Amino acid sequence: MISYYPGDLPPITGNPDDIFLCDPVKEAASEYLQSEAKRRKEIIAQIEKADAITYQLNTGIYIIVSPSFEPDYAYRVTYMDSQGPYAHHDFATASKVADEIGSGAVALEAVII
Repeated sequence: MISYYPGDLPPITGNPDDIFLCDPVKEAASEYLQSEAKRRKEIIAQIEKADAITYQLNTGIYIIVSPSFEPDYAYRVTYMDSQGPYAHHDFATASKVADEIGSGAVALEAVII
């Protein structure tokens, strides 16, 4: 088993109001949407590389991504606070898991078994 630091996630920069743009040309030029897509892409890469990975939200909640034991699902996302685990959800793709990782999340540790 190898434990490692997965690396910093790119920050989301620009104007968050750009999520309300309806013009594809303006959306393509949006710094906010581009930086959000870059961060999401990095989260997906981290999830696909590791067998398990832990993120921490700025609220102190931990998100642990690990293999799912349910049929038709690849990943289990476990939410944990200071009292311990309190919920989990299973997802079929790393892309769906990336939607669960908040914009203020920090990657803490990853494991390859």
